[in-house]
Amino acid sequence: MHMLGLLIFLTLNLSARTQASGSIAARGYVTENVLELTVNNYSANSIRKRDLPPAVTQEELYLVEDGFYTVLVKLGSKQFGLHVDTGAVPTWVATHAFQCLDSELVRHPKAKCAMGPLFNPHYSTTLQPQPGMVDFEIAFKDGYFARGKYVQEELSIGGLSSFKKPHSTVDQIIGLGQQVHWDGHRVSSGTLGLGFSSQLNTWSFLHTLFQETSIEPIFSLALYRSTSNTDPLGGYLAFGGIPDVPTDTTWASTPIISPLPDAPDGYTITVDGFDITLPSGLSSTHTPGGRYISSPHKMIVDSGTTKLLLPVEVAEYIASLFDPRALYYPPEKEYHVSCTATRPRVGIKIAGISYFISDADLLIPTPRLGENVCVLQVNPVNGNALFLGQTWLKNVVVAFDFRNEGDDMGRYTNGLLHVAERNGLN
Repeated sequence: MHMLGLLIFLTLNLSARTQASGSIAARGYVTENVLELTVNNYSANSIRKRDLPPAVTQEELYLVEDGFYTVLVKLGSKQFGLHVDTGAVPTWVATHAFQCLDSELVRHPKAKCAMGPLFNPHYSTTLQPQPGMVDFEIAFKDGYFARGKYVQEELSIGGLSSFKKPHSTVDQIIGLGQQVHWDGHRVSSGTLGLGFSSQLNTWSFLHTLFQETSIEPIFSLALYRSTSNTDPLGGYLAFGGIPDVPTDTTWASTPIISPLPDAPDGYTITVDGFDITLPSGLSSTHTPGGRYISSPHKMIVDSGTTKLLLPVEVAEYIASLFDPRALYYPPEKEYHVSCTATRPRVGIKIAGISYFISDADLLIPTPRLGENVCVLQVNPVNGNALFLGQTWLKNVVVAFDFRNEGDDMGRYTNGLLHVAERNGLN
């Protein structure tokens, strides 16, 4: 489930919930760091880099389960956990009277949708109806959806996880989910939309935040993998700069290009190719980095997509390099492989630098398939909708930079993506 302001660097974190109630308990964390830049029709090497200011406040992302990242916000006077989605623009929350539907539009008890706390518009003193707007509707690529009405409500971020007064409050257009097909895992009440928007529309939270506050128009993500059932820390979401996450200090920058028709709200970049190294002990005459090291493709950076979605020929090449090789199972639309198989090293090459995926993220043990069976976190895709999902994002820090100042930045209409490899990953 899931796929622009000035000086101040604020991050968002989320902490643990109590199992019974689905509420979110908070813990604080302070951070600071610096970053670099890049954007549109110019080569990445020509882009001038600038440092960012330190963070003012930070909140943790909360990892409900592998692949479901949630952040704490306040709507009106109440706090809610919202799923972080860089592939969608609208922000929405389920109402107290929502209908829980399945994919066939059949109604079910509310419990089946497992929503977090529900929003009651009748109890809000800051909500303003928007009768002139079209009805709210959003559909996700995995089949989930939400429908309802648009309203204006106060949305607050920053400091909530450490029980502080919110750092920023804006008047935001949000959707009230009245008909919902969703799995909130008893924590998520909806979605915080952080997707790309080329127009200044009233339902983009990023536009609202960076226009109504002094926060510099940059946001960044550092996603963590699940390490235990007792530590729900899912990483960091930062506004105005980057979180204080250890990296190798080498940043690459590349333009965010016009979105693809299949993902109009997604952040699209052009990758140089795929750096695929043979497993140790295998001999080959192929060039270093594999046959697809120089294979430019447009790809979407999406926090809501769990796997790496690659061209069929690239995915098949990676699967063939496992020993024993990974086998594709059409019913599940995924590759299965022995968890102890000898494996290749897989990386994405951006602006001349390869960013590799750790072994722990490349293969995921899946007991339901049998003992010692893993699922390869690479899927083959026909068409143009190629995604850099969580499998890759958990190994890097990415920053989306929409500043439009300076000799270089004024040339880039869609913004820049900055990438650095995280340190300390296995």
